[in-house]
Amino acid sequence: MASTEVPNWTPTSVPKTSKPSGHPSGFTLLEVIAAIAVMALLIGAVIPQFSALFTPDHELVFQNLVRSLKVLRNDAVFKNRSYRLVLDEKSRQIQFEQPNDKGEFEPIGEDRVLRPIQIPDSLDVLEATHADFDCESGLFSTSSTARLEIRIDGSGFVQPFALTLGERGQSRRWSICSQNILGTLALKEI
Repeated sequence: MASTEVPNWTPTSVPKTSKPSGHPSGFTLLEVIAAIAVMALLIGAVIPQFSALFTPDHELVFQNLVRSLKVLRNDAVFKNRSYRLVLDEKSRQIQFEQPNDKGEFEPIGEDRVLRPIQIPDSLDVLEATHADFDCESGLFSTSSTARLEIRIDGSGFVQPFALTLGERGQSRRWSICSQNILGTLALKEI
């Protein structure tokens, strides 16, 4: 009979570095990226709302007006069409109008970006006028109207205008005025 060698299988002790389990511990890269994306979306939605709580009303009106005016100017140049920005003191709103097929101006429909800007109850519209306004001093050389219409034409020209807001029951006043034909706005306390 031939002898066969049997391998020597002796148990050896190997230190364990992790717990044996059916599920790996930790997160995958995909899970981490998904969690970061969800947190970024939540933060992006909450921070503007949160910061608006601490922004004075006159600055909110100014920021909304700047943003809307940029959109209108860009659209006017891109589409070669005219728009109007209308301040109606009775409704305490700044609305945006575009020409219809007959050439008459009508309010822009429900638009997420160009929705009417509501003047907060804490502010009074003291003056609203076309040109001839000194932003530094707050002095008008023309009379204001209850309905101010500012034209934005297809070349991007913005009719110069000024808007003076005052804190209700206070002596503080701010002017929002266009500084050039491109409609660059400035906010100054006067």
